[in-house]
Amino acid sequence: MAASRSIDLSSVPAWEPLQVFNLTPIVTGKGLPTLQELNLTWADILRPVLPRRKSRGSMSEFQRRFSECRWRQRINCSYAEQCYNYLWSLGAQACGVPPASQWSRFCESGSVAWDGESVDGRYRATDCRSCAEGGVWVLYNCVLNGNVDGTTVWYEGTQESVSDPHIVIHVRPSGW
Repeated sequence: MAASRSIDLSSVPAWEPLQVFNLTPIVTGKGLPTLQELNLTWADILRPVLPRRKSRGSMSEFQRRFSECRWRQRINCSYAEQCYNYLWSLGAQACGVPPASQWSRFCESGSVAWDGESVDGRYRATDCRSCAEGGVWVLYNCVLNGNVDGTTVWYEGTQESVSDPHIVIHVRPSGW
């Protein structure tokens, strides 16, 4: 463990595996910029989401809109946070979803996927940051036994994009 403490994660590119922590790079969605194109480091990808997100404002904005928690399959919070951080880093980049019961995979990290789907059957697009924020509802509300210690297991869920109610965000197992 002493060797791992001396690693400066802000200098380690996120597109390279980090064996000492058993980390493998996330898989970015089709047509979206890669980790290398964004020059992201492991420090960028591994930031905790909920403490940072809570500090930006009231949690009342995490109201239940188009949302559900599914208790069938567990989600690893750390992997989900990696996808959130990637999508957040894309800012105004468009994240598009295809029409008619299809979905787009925006990010895959470990066993977790962050997907988008149109609820009205039309092609839709919104900024990727709104897709990241839409999934925060899942991270905040679909947690086993209310534990928020950062190491707990989360359950899959669905919530609408912050900027377009016709796009729903799924945070779910990557094998889905």
